[in-house]
Amino acid sequence: MFHNLLIATDLEDGLPRLLTCLPSLGAAGVRKVTVVHGVPLWESEGVCREDTKRLAQVEHSLRLPEDTAGLEVQRVIRSGRPEMVIQEVVQEVKPDLLVVGAAQRSLLAEKLGGSTTLALAPRVKLPILVLRPQLLFTFTQDELALRCQHLFRSLLIPYDGRPAGQALLTRFLSQAQQSPEPSLEICTLVWVMDEPSRREVAAVSQELRAANEAALDRIRQAWPLPAVTLHTLVREGSPVTQVLHTACQVSASAIVISAKNLGSIWELSFPTQSGELLRRSLHPILVFPG
Repeated sequence: MFHNLLIATDLEDGLPRLLTCLPSLGAAGVRKVTVVHGVPLWESEGVCREDTKRLAQVEHSLRLPEDTAGLEVQRVIRSGRPEMVIQEVVQEVKPDLLVVGAAQRSLLAEKLGGSTTLALAPRVKLPILVLRPQLLFTFTQDELALRCQHLFRSLLIPYDGRPAGQALLTRFLSQAQQSPEPSLEICTLVWVMDEPSRREVAAVSQELRAANEAALDRIRQAWPLPAVTLHTLVREGSPVTQVLHTACQVSASAIVISAKNLGSIWELSFPTQSGELLRRSLHPILVFPG
């Protein structure tokens, strides 16, 4: 689905290991890879300057492989706040996907300590793939190579028929139609309904389920990706819990969400479904601009 990747690493998130899997990334349709790392300025007594010692350390540790498997590969190491450096490089290399690492954390921890991923989501205006460091570190080399090859093979999209869900599906299809490589094979739409709270509303729940299934059938009939198999599911229960459970059931490579409202001030009081999936999922999360 994506050809030009920008991998933003803090060197402790496991993302440099992706450079050992360039042939597999190439098999997934990738043609260009840029690795970026921002080195914060050194501050002392109110004076800021480049941290030349740290820059030299990064130059030594973040090395590109000699064999790039035919991919165009480069690195950018620059002084400045990491999120600002990433935004600068986005403007320079024009990637179609930003890859970041993010550990699981609570919403309160994000608000107190900050989150680079959430800070970037509304600013870079391009899809972001969020990978869990614990998975990148624990995969063997063969497992990681296979995962990179199937990075976009099977995608799960939460969908409930609302305007936000329709907009996400439209953006996803637009991106998928731009890629001629058959890296995307399976797409699953899951519609999660609230569980009926009383026995007397069971009949209403069945009617609603039938209506939701009919809406998904209409999407299937108009599906514009003939090379991609579409599955549709209707589930009952907590949206976040059901989406995470379904991702395991269908062996999803990643869960697709929208960046709309991620990191907004009011999310501390009203957490969004996308935000909770981003915080709780061990699956890779593909975040589309809101």
